[in-house]
Amino acid sequence: MPAFTPSELFQILTDFRRRLEAIVAYCEQIGAVPILVIPASNESGFEPNRTVLSARVSQAERAALTERFQQARALETDDPAQSQTRYRSLLDRQPDFAEAHFRLGRLLERAGAFDEAREHYIRARDLDGFPVRCRSDLAQIYLDVAARHNSILVDGSELLRARSRHGILDDELCHDAHHPSLASHLNLAQAVLDQLHKRRALGLGGEGAPAPIIDPAECAAHFQIDFQVWAGVCVKSGMYFKHSLAARYESREREAKHLRFAQAAVQIGQRLRLPEQMGIPGVGLPPPVSYRWDWWTESPPPAPGQTHRENPSSPVAISEGAKKTGVLFLGSVSASPISRKARLSSSPAGEPPPGGDPPFWQPGNVGGAFCSKMSVREWCFWLIVRAEDSDRQENDSRLLIAAFRGGVTCLIDTQRCIINRLSTNNKS
Repeated sequence: MPAFTPSELFQILTDFRRRLEAIVAYCEQIGAVPILVIPASNESGFEPNRTVLSARVSQAERAALTERFQQARALETDDPAQSQTRYRSLLDRQPDFAEAHFRLGRLLERAGAFDEAREHYIRARDLDGFPVRCRSDLAQIYLDVAARHNSILVDGSELLRARSRHGILDDELCHDAHHPSLASHLNLAQAVLDQLHKRRALGLGGEGAPAPIIDPAECAAHFQIDFQVWAGVCVKSGMYFKHSLAARYESREREAKHLRFAQAAVQIGQRLRLPEQMGIPGVGLPPPVSYRWDWWTESPPPAPGQTHRENPSSPVAISEGAKKTGVLFLGSVSASPISRKARLSSSPAGEPPPGGDPPFWQPGNVGGAFCSKMSVREWCFWLIVRAEDSDRQENDSRLLIAAFRGGVTCLIDTQRCIINRLSTNNKS
């Protein structure tokens, strides 16, 4: 089922064009300089959420396509050439099969056929039935409006493509589906400065002065991008993948990325490793020079001098790690026997909710009993509780009270995207 019908898509595009035209026209009216930036998005590191076939495709044909797709995917590791052949055959019959375009793109990229891989990645993005990235038709509206008004335009995708390793936007340039890494932000900002300088806008370029050059180290120092900031980046990136799990029929890669980012957040937050030592693309200044294409399948090694038992990425160590880093993670995957019961009842703090779960939120032991039940694969590093209704909001407050009593500072992520750094001396 697509997220919109063709008529709804037409309405969305028409409305977006109208709104963008109105914004640029108003900027011109008041003498402001409109700057349009086409949002870049991750092409190779974010799978399409949903493949949608035409309603004219029969159930029998859908079953046959599913079987052929599964056969092609099963061959990706042992016989990638044959897998490519099968994906191509499938796409000859159903050229709108988004997932097949994406899988073929990955095989081609690993084989060094970067130009063809890029074409399939873009097709997979544009055919996504539940899109969260800027499609080509939306990007074209930016181009049309900028040309009509002679506005400053920065094509984020093309700008970052020129700075990518192989002309493909990947995890090194975007932390998730479309949020740029620090290096990408700096490149986008530099492009804006260059355009302003070229037009001698905002006092730039006067008397032959050169365009300002952004120094990454100075920028990081100015904005105080330290260990805690990088830990926060990892938390938010991991949570993006966590929140998008349900959008896909098969979410193993997103689950693995969520876990990998959360493990990195703990090690970085405890200053056990530098951000750039975590082996995660785009994390650190400068980011890693090299990394595995499937970096999310690796577990971060223990910090120097640590044993496996002392590895702070293990669930048992998270409770102590939370006290050191200011980040408290609670939760488990749906397979865990207590994951569906991990919300508080109206009973007093310290008493288990219906079902007899241990009081893992008990003052002085926040996360302790809960952590001890989790294996590494089960642990999902959920940021407290999402406030979905008034009952959940009350539960949030009671978890915070328990965290204060336990002497633990924490980051709370709610559905309203509000992050509050809390400490034991907070009286509110």
